[in-house]
Amino acid sequence: MPDGGCVRPPKPQVEAVRSVRERNPELLAEYGRIVLVASGGDSLELAPLDQSPLFSSINDRGAVGFHRDNSRAAPYNLVANLAQISAAHKAAARVRNVGFTWAVVDPRLALAPAAAYVNTLGGSTPVSFAWDATTGLYERTAGGSPLLGASGAPVAKPNVLIQYTQITPDNADVDTAGSPATNTHTVGTGRVELFRSGKHIRGTWTRPSLSSPTTFADASGKPLLFAPGGTFMVLVGHGAPS
Repeated sequence: MPDGGCVRPPKPQVEAVRSVRERNPELLAEYGRIVLVASGGDSLELAPLDQSPLFSSINDRGAVGFHRDNSRAAPYNLVANLAQISAAHKAAARVRNVGFTWAVVDPRLALAPAAAYVNTLGGSTPVSFAWDATTGLYERTAGGSPLLGASGAPVAKPNVLIQYTQITPDNADVDTAGSPATNTHTVGTGRVELFRSGKHIRGTWTRPSLSSPTTFADASGKPLLFAPGGTFMVLVGHGAPS
């Protein structure tokens, strides 16, 4: 969830850390030579990471900075100590600009259509958000109810960005249910929809190469403006609803 206007120091510890996916290096390459932290992954998932310019810190490979939280059930209890992991890598001092333009005010919102709810599909998984005018935030919801964080507060941000991408199946990587893994391609161009302030603006995303930032523009080519405070990014297939 990109934040607004600055790069904040990472929290000392985060959980739960899960496995890497084949598509992750393509998505993250625009941030520069950063560290991707993961619990593990099979050879097909790890190969693109090993061939990418990213650093990796993988628990299953014996990397430093991991431990288990005994108050939670495995596999949802792997903790990463980001201070220890950062000290073990000479990664980029700070991430690069990846295309977000932040602004408190956007005059285009006055004429934009209302959007109190966002409902789409990530693969076959429903992804939904509800606008709370009191807090000025979109709350992540499931089954019509807000999802709550560890503190008990709703998981919420002022922006929701739906980015439509090319998604291809990987028939060489099939799970135990017989479903192939999917690769989400974030290099190229496509439709994008920004929800902020309870309104909805359509536009286009463009990313020419792996090392390029993504640009987000409206129909006239002007940059989309994100409200400071963070963004939910949802990568979906071209036929997904919004």
